[in-house]
Amino acid sequence: MEWFVLLVITVIAVGAGFIAMMLGYRLQGIGVGAVAVVLFFGITALMSFATVENGHIGIVKQFGSLVGTTGEGLVNHAPWQTVSEVSVQNELRTYDMTGANSAVSSDSQPVYMTVQVNYSLKREKAVDLYRETGGHFVDRILDPGVFQNVKEVTAGYKAIDFAKNRETIRQQVETKLGGEVEPHGLRINSVALKNVSFTEALSKAIEQTVEAEQQAKRAEAQVKIVQAEAQQKVAQARGEAEATLTQARADAESQRLRSRTLNKLLLQQQAINKLNPNVRVIVCEQGQICIPNAVLSVAEK
Repeated sequence: MEWFVLLVITVIAVGAGFIAMMLGYRLQGIGVGAVAVVLFFGITALMSFATVENGHIGIVKQFGSLVGTTGEGLVNHAPWQTVSEVSVQNELRTYDMTGANSAVSSDSQPVYMTVQVNYSLKREKAVDLYRETGGHFVDRILDPGVFQNVKEVTAGYKAIDFAKNRETIRQQVETKLGGEVEPHGLRINSVALKNVSFTEALSKAIEQTVEAEQQAKRAEAQVKIVQAEAQQKVAQARGEAEATLTQARADAESQRLRSRTLNKLLLQQQAINKLNPNVRVIVCEQGQICIPNAVLSVAEK
């Protein structure tokens, strides 16, 4: 629109210069016309460029209609077009779901929380999204989607089970919300559920339930410890009994082997070894085995 106003002013100025020339003011008419033309082209050149910041895209409008997008930096466009910057960076939006906006669990208990949504605009969908919402995509698409999907997911869980399923609930909200808004041109990068709370009475009941569960787990763990210690003692006693039995069997086998190999010559050698170390000579009759009576009597037994 501004360029067309400039064009009209330039045409009027050139026409005025021409009229001045017709009235005999040749130099004045030429000067007015020349200045108007120079200004027109100079201003037109300036109006044909725009600067788009990093992390943004340019939305190009022509006569009120969206006709395309531009990249970052210095961009060129027709002088009768306008360029508006739109962020395609990660944006954070926070929702206060307390009071009238609170979610409700499957057992009809209010669930209070703060929901944080990180989202970004898809470059390739920017024109369609602006045409659909007139640029008000957050109010018309994102905000309703967040409240609706958080409440739908929360309604599938009991309040007392919310804490242990919190990550599952968060993931479900993120998935459902992304599936709803991404076809429109919005990308859900992450969802966070913060400051989750319940009514005072329900909070106390949950604390008592959690404490009872913890006590039960501690008792169960103590029983397992006692059982493990008892099993350890049984295993130790069994091991000792088996070791004693094995030793007894070894001793019996050793004794059996000894009795099989024991003869009078061996007894004579053992008897000599047991004698007083001061004894140096033993005299035996020829052809006889010399064995002390004490040793022989033990061997015979």
